Parts: sequence; C-alpha cells; structure tokens
Amino acid sequence: MTLQQNQLVEDTVPSTFHIGAFDGSALVAIASFVQECHEEIPGQNCYRLRQMATEPDYRGRGVARQVMEAGFRELENRGAEVLWCHARVVAFKFYEKMGLEYHGDFFDIPHIGPHKLMFKRLK
Repeated sequence: MTLQQNQLVEDTVPSTFHIGAFDGSALVAIASFVQECHEEIPGQNCYRLRQMATEPDYRGRGVARQVMEAGFRELENRGAEVLWCHARVVAFKFYEKMGLEYHGDFFDIPHIGPHKLMFKRLK
C-alpha cells in the first residue's frame, strides 16, 4: 500500500500521534494512536491503537516491542487511562506480551479477516 492509502482521517487531529522505528532512513515499524474511547471498555482519555505494522524482515527482533513501549510512555505523558485495538489473530501473542487483554468475541472486518477487541488499562 502507498502512504496515501494508509492515511487516516484522524491523522490531522492534534491528539493523534505516531511512533516509528527506523533503520537508517528506512521506516521499519510504525504505530498510530488515536484518542478514542470504546463503548464496551470504560474509561476516560482513551486511545486506540489504530494501525501498527512492521517490515517482515524486522519481525521477531524486538522492534515492534520498542515502538509499543514508546507509545506507552507517550500515553502515560498524556494521562491516558486505556489503550485498545482491534487485533488480528496473527498479532494476538504480541499484544498479549505487551499486556493487552481480550474483550468479547471474534468479529470479521471485511477484506482483512477475524479480529478481537483487546485493551490495556494504563492507570
């Protein structure tokens, strides 16, 4: 996908932030955090992990973990209470290791596949 195809409407909102990992000048991992609460997870000042991606050659090397840890630090600085996401099955173990918990049943996102709601209380 091109950069334009990955742009989110929320990218222009001042509370949205992105964390990236670089190898030299090459972006190898990124996460986008959008201020948004989920109706099924109580909390205020909630953030959604809206997109996360790691280049295949960098998976399993701790790069995504570093990106998430940097995201957690920024969320703490912003006083966020909850982080949540729609997690793909292939990412379950990673999010579990990062301390996220499951909520609810599987649901399908068309053209992408099965997901589960996951969240982490930050406070």
